[in-house]
Amino acid sequence: MLEIKVDLEAQGGYRGLGDAITFSWLAETAKQQDKTFRFFTDNPAKIKLLSLFNQNRLDNRDDTISTAFHYQQELDRLGRPSRLDILKELLGVTDCANVRPGQQISPKSLQWADQTYLKISQDKYKFVMLFPGANFSSRQYPANYWCCLAWELFGKGIPCAVFDTAYSEMLEKFPLWFYGVEMEDLAALVKRADLVVGNDSFPAHLSGTLGTPALVLLGPTNPQVYRYLPDVRTLSSDRIDCSGCHFGPPFRSVCDLGCLSLYRLFPEEVLGAIFDILKPPLFDNDAKEYLRPQSNEKNTASNNSK
Repeated sequence: MLEIKVDLEAQGGYRGLGDAITFSWLAETAKQQDKTFRFFTDNPAKIKLLSLFNQNRLDNRDDTISTAFHYQQELDRLGRPSRLDILKELLGVTDCANVRPGQQISPKSLQWADQTYLKISQDKYKFVMLFPGANFSSRQYPANYWCCLAWELFGKGIPCAVFDTAYSEMLEKFPLWFYGVEMEDLAALVKRADLVVGNDSFPAHLSGTLGTPALVLLGPTNPQVYRYLPDVRTLSSDRIDCSGCHFGPPFRSVCDLGCLSLYRLFPEEVLGAIFDILKPPLFDNDAKEYLRPQSNEKNTASNNSK
C-alpha cells in the first residue's frame, strides 16, 4: 500500500480547517486505490478535526509533501474544477468516485446537540446555524448584513443562532449566539441542524461533509470549489463582473479589506435562498415567545452547558 504524507501547515499551501476536510475526502477516496494518506499538523483544532473524520496524523513533517504547489495550481486554474478534483489529479488519485469520510462523534456530544436543538427550536420549527466568521476579510459577508439576516429569521419565527470561535462585542447584536463551542459538539449540532449558512470557510465544508444542507455566500471564490459537496449550495452576486474571480485579476489589494461583490449580495436575497432551501409551510409575523431572550446569559462554550 502506497503511503502519502502531506504537510497541512506548509507556508503558501492548504492550511485552513476546511482544507483539512477536503483532504479527508481525498484520503477516503484514495483507499479505493490502496493509497494511504497521513497528515502533519500541530494545530489543535485541526488535530481534533482529523480525529473527527478518522484520519491518520503525523507527529512531524519528515518526508511530507508541501501543498504550496497544489494551491498555486488551484489559483492558476481559477478554482476549476473543484478543489478535490484538482488534488486528486495532482496527487494521483484518479478514475475513482469520491468517498465521503465517516465521522466519529461521541454520545456525549450527540446528547448535547439534541438538548441544544430542542432548547432553541422546541422541535417545532427548522433550525438554522449562522457562521459570520472567516479568516480573510475578502471572504467575509458584511457584519451588518449578517445581523439583518439573523433578525429577519428571528422575526419570521425561524429558530436561528450565530456561532463564532471567540467572544466579540458584535455577538451582542444578534438575537441568540454561541462562542467557543468544542469541535466535536459543533459537529454534532451541525449534523442536527436543518441548514448552515456561512462564508467561504470551515463550517461550509463541515456541513457539506456531514450531510447537512449548507448555503455558502461567495465573493471572490469560484463556486466550483464546492462542487464535490452535493449538500452545499452557493450564492453570489450578479451585480458586478468580478464575482468568482478566485483571487486572480481584477482582485487587488483593496479587496483584502472587503469584497465588493459580497457588499452587493443583499440580505433579502440570502433570506430568499434560505426560504427556498427550507421550504417552511408557514411564517409568523412575530417571533415565537420561546425565541425571545429571557436574560443576558451568555451562550458560551458548549462544555459549560453539559
